[in-house]
Amino acid sequence: MSWTTEWTSVIFSDEKRFNLDGPDGFQYYWHCLKQKEQYYSTRQQGGGSLIVWLAVGFGGRSSLVFIKGRQNHKDYIKQLETELLPYGSDWGGENWIHQQDGASIHSAQGVKKWFDDNNVQVFPWPAKSPDLNIVENV
Repeated sequence: MSWTTEWTSVIFSDEKRFNLDGPDGFQYYWHCLKQKEQYYSTRQQGGGSLIVWLAVGFGGRSSLVFIKGRQNHKDYIKQLETELLPYGSDWGGENWIHQQDGASIHSAQGVKKWFDDNNVQVFPWPAKSPDLNIVENV
C-alpha cells in the first residue's frame, strides 16, 4: 500500500476557537519604529467566543459542530458517537484511522477505552510535532 492510498483512510478532526472581537482580543496599529508599540483591548465584558469541531476524510466530512461551554471527555465521546463513528467507513474506507491532536480530553482514559471498544484505530501523533492536521487550515 502506498502513502497516497494510506492517507485516504485517515479522518482528521479538530476544534477551532474563534474570539468574537478579533484574533486575540487586542488591536494593533502601525506605529513609528522609533517608538514602542502600544496596544489596546477591545474587550469590555469578555467579548465572547465560539468553538466549532469538524471531522474531514477523503470521502466526506462531518457537520460543523458548535461546542457550548467547556467540553469534558464524556461530551467528546457523545460527539464522536454521533458525528464520527457512523460515517467512518464511508469517509475513510473499511480500515479507517482517526487523527486528532493531543488535547487532554482526547487522551483521557475514557476516550481511549471508547476507541478500543469501538475498534477505532487512532493515528499516533507525537507531542511537539508539526501540526499536519488538514482541519487546522479549513
